[in-house]
Amino acid sequence: ELQSEYGPLRLKITCPRLCCFRVDHRYPAIPAIKYSGQPGTVRQYCSSTSHGGYFCKVLRPGSIMEGDEIKVCKRHFPQYPLAKLAGMVYGKTPLQVTFSGTDDELDEL
Repeated sequence: ELQSEYGPLRLKITCPRLCCFRVDHRYPAIPAIKYSGQPGTVRQYCSSTSHGGYFCKVLRPGSIMEGDEIKVCKRHFPQYPLAKLAGMVYGKTPLQVTFSGTDDELDEL
């Protein structure tokens, strides 16, 4: 969960964001690729490391402005940082969701 330092806003991260195909158009792979999101592309890297962002659920409404800071106030599964989860779901390609974790990990989540 995330908490704004300047107000009541409280968010819960729900999942890593799948990076858009547009980043591969802006930063094309060398050599050229046929499909956006193939291994070695910016889209694949950002999606598999969670650098593409994340989706949140609003737990307590509030406002936030550019430059405001938010801090992590609670980790429900500290053994699963967002980058690890993104790698488990989008590790090979963002074009196809394939869970690469174990059955035990999936049950725990």
